[in-house]
Order: sequence, then structure tokens, then C-alpha cells
Amino acid sequence: MRAALLIQRWYRQHVARMELRRRCTWNIFQSIEYAGEQDQIKLNNFFGYLMDHFTPVNSERNLISHIFRENEVCRDTEWERCFSYINIELPEFYSGPRLTFPLTVTHAADLVEAFRNKQQLHTRYVLQLLLETWKLLTILPNINHVSTCQSKEIIICGDLHGQLEDLLFIFYKNGLPSVEKPYVFNGDFVDRGRDSIEILLILFAFLLVYPNDIHLNRGNHEDHIMNLRYGFTKEVLVKYKLHGKRILKLLHKIFSWLPLATVIDRKVLIVHGGISDTTDLSVIAKLERHKYVSTFRPPEKKKKQESIDLDSKDASFGSKGGGSRQRLCSLTHSSPRRSLQDLCSRVHHSVDEELKEQRRQAGLGLSHGHLHDYLSPTLTPTPASHKRLMLTSGNR
Repeated sequence: MRAALLIQRWYRQHVARMELRRRCTWNIFQSIEYAGEQDQIKLNNFFGYLMDHFTPVNSERNLISHIFRENEVCRDTEWERCFSYINIELPEFYSGPRLTFPLTVTHAADLVEAFRNKQQLHTRYVLQLLLETWKLLTILPNINHVSTCQSKEIIICGDLHGQLEDLLFIFYKNGLPSVEKPYVFNGDFVDRGRDSIEILLILFAFLLVYPNDIHLNRGNHEDHIMNLRYGFTKEVLVKYKLHGKRILKLLHKIFSWLPLATVIDRKVLIVHGGISDTTDLSVIAKLERHKYVSTFRPPEKKKKQESIDLDSKDASFGSKGGGSRQRLCSLTHSSPRRSLQDLCSRVHHSVDEELKEQRRQAGLGLSHGHLHDYLSPTLTPTPASHKRLMLTSGNR
């Protein structure tokens, strides 16, 4: 009997040590992963500060304006000409997927199957799909409101980052988007992975087929400056050598029109990166989101502009002066103000109880305070690309 108790105690200690090691490894991985992006933010703040306090001579003013400001304002008719695909011929030997508009669910499913088989969509269809997507996005609000009256569940997906296999696995486990299977994709569709453009085309196709049942939030990687560094720009130029620059320009325009958040049943707020206790949804709803082509180059402030406390996952709109910015993770949002703090306190309380229970069962010598400092106050991490209305807490 005594031997059995010793073995049981040893096993519990081993499990607790493995859990401690896993959580510490996760925190180290996150710190390394986001270090480069945080450095980019600091560098951007530094040069932004220099530009704000630099008075150029007349000969330099036009050059600086050309580099650091959006000096080209196109009307919708001009953009439609840029989207034009009529003069692009489809070669006879083309064996990839073919699209006809308006799209049907069959077209979208065929597109998924084609990309699964490593086929490439022709430029003509890409431009046509982007044009229809842009037209739809321009009439969508900043905050999508979703109801669960018709569907029993809503599938929420985090960062895909160009991993087509992840998206295909999500569809395999849950089914393709439909009226019965609504989806919310919470930003960061591109960069890092090898199939970012394929993921975008699949999501845009289903968005056109089910505009009320698939919702796309903008993430911080839906930004052409981030794309230059993290691979999406290079991917498009390699896959579409002839019209790559044109496709990128149109995607930058589309990114600026992506909605910023989604609210489910007026109780759950889904936004990329998280919120704080000062987040004001009424301010976000009034924001002219299409003017934020890049969060690194926000539109010029006029006389007085309300600040937006909408932090992106890896980068935020930022403040002048180069202050440090701490990343927040997503919280559910029910009733205004008070409920966010209540939810956060409940999460931290549950984590404390979990740590106490692990320490009691394992018989570790660490005190609870020491163990709590050792572990980051986060719930057990799950794959970012597959989340179902889950509540997380802590700085990630």
C-alpha cells in the first residue's frame, strides 16, 4: 500500500513538473515569436517621432510627403478600372478552377478542392473575385452583429497565417461555411505561411456566397507594411509574376475595408488582439476604417480626433513618443464596462484555483505565490486557428 502511494505521489509530481515546463516553454515561445514585431513597432515610433519634429526645407517637403503620406486618392470608378480583368485572356491550356459570378456554394467548394490539389487560380478570376469582394466590403459596417437564433453554434477561428492545411482541417472537422455553420475568422489570414493568397481567395469566395454567415475581422497582418516583412508580398509576386503588383495593390485596398470586430448576440465581442476597460464600441463603429491603409501610417489628425483603444494582436495604432505597448488577448464582452472586469476576475480566480489544486496533488515544495509568479496567468493555450467561443486572459 505504501509503495502504491509513493508511486502515485511520484506520478503526480511528474505531471505537475511537465505542466510547469510546458507553460514556461509556451511563454518563451511567445516572447521570441513577437520580439521582432515589437522591435518593428519601436522603430516605427522612433522614425515617426523624428518626422513629427522635423521641419523640412521647401525642396524636401514634396519628397517626404511622397514617402510618408498617402498622396493618391482614387475614386471608386478609378479603382474599378484598376480591378478590370476584361483584357486578361484565359489560355487554352489552363486546367485550374473556373469561376462564374455570382458565385455559388459549388464554386467555393471547387475552389477549396483545387487548392487542396495545389492548383492555382488564374489572374482573371482572382481580379474578378477581388472586385466583387471589395464591392461587398464597402457596404459592411465596422462591427458585424451576429445572432445565434438559427444556428446552434458559431465557429470562431484565430490566426491562420497562410497555413492552408489548418483551414482545410477546420473545414474537415466542422464542415464548410453555410447557414447552419456560420464562421467568424478573427484576422491574420496572411504572412508567415506559404498559402496566404489561397486562404484569402477561399474566405472571400465563401463571403460572397454567404455574406450573412461568414464574418472576417481585420488583423494587424492585413497591412501592406507588415506584408513586406513577413512574406505575403513575396508570395504574391512569385505566384503571379505578371500581375502580382496589381493584385497586391487591390488587396491593400480590400484590407482597409475589412470590418474591425464582430459582436455575437450583443454579449460576445470578437476583435483581433483584445480590448481594455476603456474600449468604446461607439467610437469604433464611427471610425472611417478605409482610411487606415496601414496602422503604421494612420491618417493625419485634424483639429481634434478621439483616440481609439483597439489594440491589434501584434501591433496597435500606437501613440506618439515611442511608448511601450503591451499586447492584450481576447475577452468576451457582455454588458458594458462592468462585465469585462467581472469576466477577467473570474478567469484569474479559476487559474488560482487550478494552481492550488495542482500544488496540493503534486506535493510540490514551491509556495503558491512562487508558482503563480513562475507561470503566466493564462489558461491552457489551444491552437490559435481553431477556437470556439473561449475566454482567455493575460498578456499574450
